Amino acid sequence: MAAIQLGVHKIRVNSISPGAIATPIFLGGSDVADRMDAAKVEVKMSKLTANLAKATPLRAAGEPRDIAYGALYLASDDARFVTGHDLVIDGGMTAGGRTNYEDP
Repeated sequence: MAAIQLGVHKIRVNSISPGAIATPIFLGGSDVADRMDAAKVEVKMSKLTANLAKATPLRAAGEPRDIAYGALYLASDDARFVTGHDLVIDGGMTAGGRTNYEDP
């Protein structure tokens, strides 16, 4: 609705729906991760990344930069004709319909 109402003012309105992105939020948040031993965080993040990769058709875990690149696109002149759009950045999780893509 905002895209329709603001379009006359040349204001584009879009959103991003991220999938499970490998960040410390899965460890209880950045504050919790900051208090953990760095080696422990690294091990936990490595395990998280591997598990998230098994949950996407691309067999890769999302990283914060994947969301940032989507945001940069939507904010750029390259997206000048994009409005009212929800950019799903989830490695195919939404389209896949499965939660485990481990090789048999």
